[in-house]
Amino acid sequence: MSHSHRKLMDVSRELYLEHGWKMPRGLTDQTSRDPRNFTLEEWQQAKRAGHDAKEIKMAMQDAWAMSDSKTAFSNALEERGLWLARGDRRGFVAVDHEGEVYSLSRWVGVKAKQLRERLGDEADLSSVDETTARMATAMSQKLETFQRDLQAQKQAESKRYETKRMTVVAHQRAERQALSTAQAQREVMEHQDRQSRLRSGVRGLWDRLTGTHKRTVEMNDQEAALARQRDLTERDQQVFAQLKRRREMVEARSAERENLKVQSQEIVADVSRYQDLAGHNQQAEHAPPDREERFEAFKESRRPDHEPHEPRGPTLER
Repeated sequence: MSHSHRKLMDVSRELYLEHGWKMPRGLTDQTSRDPRNFTLEEWQQAKRAGHDAKEIKMAMQDAWAMSDSKTAFSNALEERGLWLARGDRRGFVAVDHEGEVYSLSRWVGVKAKQLRERLGDEADLSSVDETTARMATAMSQKLETFQRDLQAQKQAESKRYETKRMTVVAHQRAERQALSTAQAQREVMEHQDRQSRLRSGVRGLWDRLTGTHKRTVEMNDQEAALARQRDLTERDQQVFAQLKRRREMVEARSAERENLKVQSQEIVADVSRYQDLAGHNQQAEHAPPDREERFEAFKESRRPDHEPHEPRGPTLER
């Protein structure tokens, strides 16, 4: 069986969870951990992966199996990116780093009575709004470090590009100089070879009389023109190849900068979302009473404190 060790670890973890045994540290799922300890790459990977109900449930059950008190359970949940809180209607709940609320009795798989026997009273826990605000503040601080990491990556990328650009420029300048030198040396050698075809003295005079000298000069001129065209083609090919190399380098940098820009926009959006989440919960805690509550308070304020409010209409005393 392939990957037998990993599969046996999964089976062992399920047995501990099924029987409610205290789970050893070596069996806990290391992938479900506090997002405040994530690196930027791990945060982006977690966002792409999204929520997996099975992993969330396993993380809660892991924390429950290895904890024997409220403090231990709360710490175990926070190690897995969850915060213990007091629910509005369900007693104990957990809040994840996205602000989602989970009923512990449902997700851990134990009854409310068992939760209270191990965890005690939930009255001393923070409410969901308070816990969400605390979580959002902590996550905002972590995301600010991600923003600094991205800024450092941008600066490092600019330095790498500038260093690479200067290296490429120097290398291509050296290539052009080498080609020019080689062509100049070849041109001198070819010119000497063509000139050696023209005989001098009596033989040269004979060549002029017979027309051989003229034909040789014309052939030399044709070969010289072809050589110049060849050299020009070589220079053009070199320039096109160098321009292609620079264009590829610029396109790679543009893609990298666009990637960093998208990541920065995502982090800014996450920071704004967490700030809104924290601000919304704080406003909810200090929000004024709604219209019905204000109306009831107004009726109470109009009612005399020293005598009861008498009903209207006929009575037996009247």
